[in-house]
Amino acid sequence: AMDITLRAARLESVKTPLLAVTTPSTISKDPLLSALDETLDGLVSRIAREEGFKGKKSQSLRLNGQKASRIHVQGLDVRKSNLVIPIRTFAHRVGHFVREKGLKSFALVVPTYLEDIPVENLVEWLTQGALSGLYRFGEYYSKDIKPKTEPKRCVLILPRIEGKPVPKVTPTLEASVERAAALASGVSFARDLVNAPSNALSPRELAARSRKLADETNLTCTIMTEK
Repeated sequence: AMDITLRAARLESVKTPLLAVTTPSTISKDPLLSALDETLDGLVSRIAREEGFKGKKSQSLRLNGQKASRIHVQGLDVRKSNLVIPIRTFAHRVGHFVREKGLKSFALVVPTYLEDIPVENLVEWLTQGALSGLYRFGEYYSKDIKPKTEPKRCVLILPRIEGKPVPKVTPTLEASVERAAALASGVSFARDLVNAPSNALSPRELAARSRKLADETNLTCTIMTEK
């Protein structure tokens, strides 16, 4: 199972195979990325200049870091009235990349610069997106193509910014992660049912899986027979 934790940290101190962050602006105008850029001797801003990166919604940067082996920067259009889908999509793409590359862990930076949106919501959307991107229907993989590495850990980083109050990991935020993970688990269960071939998922098998899920989650399950 995927272990999702919250941590308050400066980006330049995060040790991870992949650090993924969104920005609504150029690197120089983003205090988080400027600090990271300084640690990397201007590498982020140099590549951003070369690739014409200005933090627009369709733009992204990927580069090698130091403590974070890989850094992924994604532009985010903050003028949109509804940011649920862009933030979930960002996390989904990162999760998908992590699975494709066989990375064991990764870190997503919570976009706390979106001050109008409660951090609880941001944390939920990132969790749902990441777990959706990590999903794989692997029940019928043959041994030769079954991935050897399963991603194990995702850290949601509450970024520490110079001159701003230190963000806190609260029980409310942890509950938001748990709720989002439970929702994602339900979606994955449904996706498994949809993806299962009909010869493997007979009505009897569907009933058995439903009963098992109900037992595990303390729910009532009524199986309706033909009669």
